[in-house]
Amino acid sequence: IAGLVAVGAFTMIPTRSGRSDVRLDIPGAILGCGGLVALVFGLGEAATKGWSSPLVVGPLVAAVVLLSLFVLVQTRVASPLLPMRILANRNRAGSFLTIILAVLGMYGTFLFLTYLLQTVDGYSPLKTGIAFLPLMAVNGLAATQLASRLMPRMRTRWLVVPGLLIAAVGVALLTQLTPDASYASHILPTELLLGLGLGIALVPCISTATNNAEPRDVGITSATTNTSQQVGASVGTALLNTVAATATAAYLTTHAHTSRSVADATVHGFAVASGWAAGSFTLGALVGG
Repeated sequence: IAGLVAVGAFTMIPTRSGRSDVRLDIPGAILGCGGLVALVFGLGEAATKGWSSPLVVGPLVAAVVLLSLFVLVQTRVASPLLPMRILANRNRAGSFLTIILAVLGMYGTFLFLTYLLQTVDGYSPLKTGIAFLPLMAVNGLAATQLASRLMPRMRTRWLVVPGLLIAAVGVALLTQLTPDASYASHILPTELLLGLGLGIALVPCISTATNNAEPRDVGITSATTNTSQQVGASVGTALLNTVAATATAAYLTTHAHTSRSVADATVHGFAVASGWAAGSFTLGALVGG
């Protein structure tokens, strides 16, 4: 697929001469990417090393320093990677943050459900993929038939806030997980509510983030919207996986080891992390409001 896109780009997209007054923001790219890599690495290592490990504290401190320098550099260079002016718009900046929080909870939940279905319930990868189809179907219908049709008639927050709260309720159901929980009684309701809520919320949120941008900022605004989703996915997967692993380890140290203890501990970890995911959706609703 990537090869076809590359061929199409070279053969079908018109080219134009570059602008001599624009320079690549190499320092910004190094600082921004380096800070995000350090952040995700530190959060991921905490799952096995613990929060006090130098391999966790060091990268997290480095992330704070690098990202702070990134912001400083963006205010000084002539052609910044992320012009601070696009964040001056309150609605746009709020949309970026809301997208990060929503995708953080979404990808963390996808990770738990995949682990749960395959490692606890014994689903094959194919069966697991099929089990996700109701979520995707509801999400697509909500985005195309509800959000897209309601956006011209309703303010963005009237869609974003209820949508993320619906998603929060759906994920909160997973806090009641047990190893014996069935797909129909526990997983499917979560999928339907999560798909519905995110379908309603994300479309208007992304539209607000890219709407009314100045012609010179259209590209960077779209790119920042996409980057917000990638940051949320990366941080959500690393952070919530660490939360789940920490809760699982704590459960094993405080409960007698039996034939079911590993499954009980694993599901307990997923349930605790699901509460954090629900909190991320709720915080996103507050920001989006």
